[in-house]
Amino acid sequence: MRRILVFAAVFGLQTAHAHPSETDALKHLDARLKSQPSQVELHLERAEHLLQLQRPHQALAATRSAGLGSSRAHLLAARAHVQLKAHTAALASLEQAISLNPHSAGARWLRAELFEQAGALPQAEADLVALLRQHPRSAPGAYLRLGRVQSAQGEADKALSTLHSGLQASGAQVLRRALVQTALRHDRPNAALRALPALISASKYPVEGLLMKAQAQERLGQTARATKTLKLALSTAERAFKRRGSPAALALRASAKQALGDAQGAQEDARLALLRAPSNPRAQAVLKAGAR
Repeated sequence: MRRILVFAAVFGLQTAHAHPSETDALKHLDARLKSQPSQVELHLERAEHLLQLQRPHQALAATRSAGLGSSRAHLLAARAHVQLKAHTAALASLEQAISLNPHSAGARWLRAELFEQAGALPQAEADLVALLRQHPRSAPGAYLRLGRVQSAQGEADKALSTLHSGLQASGAQVLRRALVQTALRHDRPNAALRALPALISASKYPVEGLLMKAQAQERLGQTARATKTLKLALSTAERAFKRRGSPAALALRASAKQALGDAQGAQEDARLALLRAPSNPRAQAVLKAGAR
């Protein structure tokens, strides 16, 4: 569940790799539980540490020892089920968590993730809408995920509105970028062009923003402007590569060359980028497009 990592900590879903101190904390909790075995919060804290240590079976046992009488207990049980890849059981635990506390941001977030993975997009959307209604100042990731889910259902206006609301709430550039990409995906070039100036001005080497701007201009039939923008993107990518020499800069230069019709140069840059960063998605896309 890779995407949970992005903003999970905000919603009480910490999944980072365990630090040695986690083991020490667990030993301390075990010692306290020997003298206070009926302390529910101690059992739940123990379950949290066990999840950090990737011990889901023991974490489940700890939640049962706590009595599963609270929303937090069911959320911890759901996280243990997720680690065990038992998603049906996780959803059942999350249902209980939300029933006990409809305002549980962590439970809504995790259930939306599971629904999205299962392709149950309307259900994922409902949880995310509820989460943002209850917690409008949520992390940008909640707006980002909701916009993605709405976009995947063809709800372009809803997705753009969600991302715009997230931008107003947080100003996060990741949301502005997603807004532009969503606008282009749904053939809304004017909406993309309205959002692009702020995205471009916030970046030292705005190659990606310039490439998206050219794409929007091309869709509006502004061919000359699009070509001028692409040339600017290429020269910007050249400067970025000279300064940083990174595979990411190479991949961006490859995209600019490809858009300008330099197929050979684009392929060469993409191959060089992949030699240094084999999983670079932009370089992979350039190579794939060249193979067609």
